[in-house]
Amino acid sequence: MKFNCSIILSALAYTASASPIISLRQAETAQDSINKWNGDITIVNEFLNSVGSSSTPSADAMPVLATALDEPVQLMFLTSMIASDATAAMYASNTLIQMFGQVPEALMNIVAANNDPTIVAANVATINNVRCNVVLPNIGVLWAQGGFPNAGSITVPLGPAVCPNPGPNGGPYPMVAA
Repeated sequence: MKFNCSIILSALAYTASASPIISLRQAETAQDSINKWNGDITIVNEFLNSVGSSSTPSADAMPVLATALDEPVQLMFLTSMIASDATAAMYASNTLIQMFGQVPEALMNIVAANNDPTIVAANVATINNVRCNVVLPNIGVLWAQGGFPNAGSITVPLGPAVCPNPGPNGGPYPMVAA
């Protein structure tokens, strides 16, 4: 089961451009999107922090997959609002667009693993590696340096227990042993 992030992102872009839903999104602020995204991150973190003690990781991953698929929705919304001179935020957004597919793909592998501990552990390690080293630091840069109107107070997203606390301006998260 392969996940193709570009297909999902293309579908999201089409939906955003062709849907009346976008007019509802325009009433939202960057802070609303950041808050939703931070909630998604928290749910994924909770799964990653507890999956090792679960007897049903495949079933547990199902709702987390839906949550992880909301993160690119928030990314596309915020990307459309990046200030024109916010080059670090645009670079972070481009990196996220390229890397996001790895997390939902690994979650789909966990769902399909039928609770096989070897498959689950390998995919959790992939998720932790990508999130700690690439995704979460770039989200922090995007949030902090995007120049978003109505962004309010922005905090750097925290990772699962295997990620140490983020550095200044969203990263890096040096990888540590679980």
